[in-house]
Amino acid sequence: GGDNLGRRVAQVEQVTREDRRRPLVLAGFSVGGELVVHTVVSPDLLAGLGRRPASAVLLSPAVAVRPFSGGDGISRIRALVHPGGSGGAEPTPAVPLANPLFAAQLLVRGLWDRQQGFPGDIPLFVATGGAAQDSYVDVDAVRSWTAMLGRTDRQVTTLACDEARHAVDNEAWPLGALVRAASTDFLLETLTG
Repeated sequence: GGDNLGRRVAQVEQVTREDRRRPLVLAGFSVGGELVVHTVVSPDLLAGLGRRPASAVLLSPAVAVRPFSGGDGISRIRALVHPGGSGGAEPTPAVPLANPLFAAQLLVRGLWDRQQGFPGDIPLFVATGGAAQDSYVDVDAVRSWTAMLGRTDRQVTTLACDEARHAVDNEAWPLGALVRAASTDFLLETLTG
């Protein structure tokens, strides 16, 4: 579950804690993005990091997932990126509903996490694919959540890639390159002031 993954985040932070001058940046794609959100909105997990994250980067965060991933309940590379993109390995689990505990936890945890207060002192970057293109994440719900966060005093930077599918940073040129450049620019700005 997410709490076990949160403990893993804390373990990684502890290993990198040797140089306290290095900023802690939390980043995640899809379920990893949900893990980042869950970690920063959960006081115990956030405290377990040992220091405040300097920023967070979320690519197609699974804070609002579609009940039938991939459009038909089966996850496939072609649903992640358009032809010409670098999709990598087949998504797992291929049929999230075959693991009902995982699927239910992801749906419930994403809803719960969106309702919590994302810390205002952690700058946030969120890139999403298109609502009609991403068959994994409810893009409209993610964008509504980030818009709500942006109406407060938080630093929220969003990038809407309406032509991209779920793996926004792996799309063919120019979309993937745009996402990678925008997230790098965000990190440079937030980490160097």
